[in-house]
Amino acid sequence: MFSKLRNSVIAQLKNDREFSLFLIVGVFLGIAAGIFTCIFPNYLHEFYGLSLAQRGLLETPRESAGIVVVLVVGFLSFSGDIRIARVTMWLNVIGLFGFTLFAPPSPGRDSITALMVLWLIVYSLGQHIYIPLAPKIGMDLSKSASYGARLARYNAYLLGGTLAGAVFTLVCWLVFSVGYQALFLIASTSYLLASFTMFFMKPDKKPKVKRPKFVFRKKYMLYYVLNLTNGGRKQIFLTFAPYVLITVFNYSLPAMAVLFVVITLVQMLTRRFVGHAIDTVGEQKVLTAEAAFLLLICFGYGLTGYFFNASITAAVIVVCYVIDSSMSVVEMAR
Repeated sequence: MFSKLRNSVIAQLKNDREFSLFLIVGVFLGIAAGIFTCIFPNYLHEFYGLSLAQRGLLETPRESAGIVVVLVVGFLSFSGDIRIARVTMWLNVIGLFGFTLFAPPSPGRDSITALMVLWLIVYSLGQHIYIPLAPKIGMDLSKSASYGARLARYNAYLLGGTLAGAVFTLVCWLVFSVGYQALFLIASTSYLLASFTMFFMKPDKKPKVKRPKFVFRKKYMLYYVLNLTNGGRKQIFLTFAPYVLITVFNYSLPAMAVLFVVITLVQMLTRRFVGHAIDTVGEQKVLTAEAAFLLLICFGYGLTGYFFNASITAAVIVVCYVIDSSMSVVEMAR
């Protein structure tokens, strides 16, 4: 069986080398994301003692990296997407190592420090630069008729790595009593392996014409609005949904890890359907359906507590959280 698997991997690398390496990058990034996502909210709560308001405040400088992306990508555009992606990996490694080793928290105290924010901004910058690069690289390595299917395949490998990272975190915590710091360092190492894999990919040919630093066109206005509204809603969800589960409903790290495993399994079931839908009915209908689902989910988040007791409210919020997280596969349509 292992011999067949090895031969299959070798054949895949020979026939479609660049995209195969890109898939491996996705696996390593997924592992890192799986570990980080499982432990980060609980880590902030247990060691930094942040309130909900402070948790929201922390997102302001952390998400400012998303604005800086415009300048960074514009400055590095001459080098090509692959080379820029390599830089993002190192920003992830440096930021996460720095956050883990050089921004020690004070347990039980409200301790947002300048060092903590600095390292998180570096880490966030790497993440934000790679977000638009991943589908761009995937499409460059594909034919237009198969964009959806190929991006869905990349997402499948990314989600497989994410699932492995979440399960690994759960086992390490419950069986081997591995702590937060060691898990953060393992996530950093996975980012490092992703960067090494990216170095084996052939860099893009330098563009023959000078790329524009910034594009703003009136005909894209609805798309800009779509991204603004999606980004605002998603940020509220990413920041507060897990933190509410931890601070209000007392979800422990193992409970959050199990929840994240469930989310990843649901995403793996839906990503192929979404990829096929993009290629058949088009992006617009996929995004319209997503908006309808999200409207119901947001009502579930906001209004459940007014009609039900605490236990039912917690169950509804968990269901909303799972569905909301699972909808992230629709990003490839956007």
